Amino acid sequence: MSAHLESIGKDTCLFYARVGSEDDIKKERDNRDYLKGYKILKERWTDQAWPDQAKQDMPPGKPGKGRKFFEMASRVFARECSGTVYVLLPSDSSGTDWVTTTVWHQQEWPNLPPVVTQVVRLKMDDANHMEVIWGSSSKRNVAPMKARAANDKCAISLNQWDNDRTDGPGDRFDVEFDVRNDKGVVLGHQARVSVGDWNPLRLLGSSLPTGIIVIPNGDSVGFWYLGRYWSTNDSRCKLGDWVDDANNARHREINCDFDC
Repeated sequence: MSAHLESIGKDTCLFYARVGSEDDIKKERDNRDYLKGYKILKERWTDQAWPDQAKQDMPPGKPGKGRKFFEMASRVFARECSGTVYVLLPSDSSGTDWVTTTVWHQQEWPNLPPVVTQVVRLKMDDANHMEVIWGSSSKRNVAPMKARAANDKCAISLNQWDNDRTDGPGDRFDVEFDVRNDKGVVLGHQARVSVGDWNPLRLLGSSLPTGIIVIPNGDSVGFWYLGRYWSTNDSRCKLGDWVDDANNARHREINCDFDC
């Protein structure tokens, strides 16, 4: 997938969800000076005919080929972004409040890499509105995120599904987790998402000063936060046993404390 995308430079990534067609997005983008040089996924292909051919080459009978292809492409696109990222979202909500069934929520937002320094939420009907939902504030009309004090106690509660019940390289999991402070208040939530073995997943958009990174690794799970690493092999974590689900799947619960 990435081989068919152009090189993605710093400060050029534009995303959107539930605000119009691709043509609507490009037209609005072109009317805003601060979005000069920013492109959506559709404009990134080195060969504009390749996506249609790739969808045709997907396994026959696979439901939702178009959606599945767009999810994979969006995930790859997001992982190549850096610097300031913009996202156009509906005007009837703010912050990280959005529809959780969108590709933005499931594939793009959780896969933005650490080199993304700022994510700015925009409105289609107000070109002057800018809301930083991740990172520091450097633009007008934007309120900075509130950082938590160092050494505050936090906890991560994670559900891990192993749908294929295999162990070793190439295994895939589903994960869903909450990050809470010592009073039990949810600081950030990651909806259930598929992730590969040794494929870091970063939770953005919480009130933590930086994202927490979750790294599935076979029978253990690693975590990275503010330069500190720990795993389910450490005493700070309580690791539940695998429990069989329907359809030959299995899941377990993981709870870890950490200083945030």
